[in-house]
Amino acid sequence: MRWPESLAPLCDALAAEARALDALRLDLVARRRDFAAARPSTVSRAVEDLEPPLRAIEHAAAERARHASATCRALGLPEGTPARLLAARLDAPSARRLLDAAETARAAAGRLRVENAVGADLLDLSARVQEGIWERLVETGDSSPSLYDARSHTVKSERPHGRFVDGLL
Repeated sequence: MRWPESLAPLCDALAAEARALDALRLDLVARRRDFAAARPSTVSRAVEDLEPPLRAIEHAAAERARHASATCRALGLPEGTPARLLAARLDAPSARRLLDAAETARAAAGRLRVENAVGADLLDLSARVQEGIWERLVETGDSSPSLYDARSHTVKSERPHGRFVDGLL
């Protein structure tokens, strides 16, 4: 079958979605690098700054779905038919263009998933490190902080150590 009119917009929508996914990934990469470098001016960027790329992805996905539906109807296939099955109904150049556009979008989504996982792992590591620091600060046992009396002499006490505030009189 020849190239349906809705196929060119579908390929363009897939390319737009891939660009939007890559834009979000690059923003996340920049945020991760800033976090690792501990640059306060850039680490404190608002989460709301991620909304424009997310909206661009939503818009591109909606356009892709609309054009994919029209292409499926034009080829007499059910909605949601995968690109490889759509390509089987097309001539070779049309099929190649569709499959290339679909692969570009799939690869961009995969790169975004990887960056998201790396960022989540970095945040988990940071949380564990922070917990470890706090545990060392309030550690109990032999290495716990000493207690002092009013004359600043070390006091041996049977009370548990490691409290920031001792409310006993």
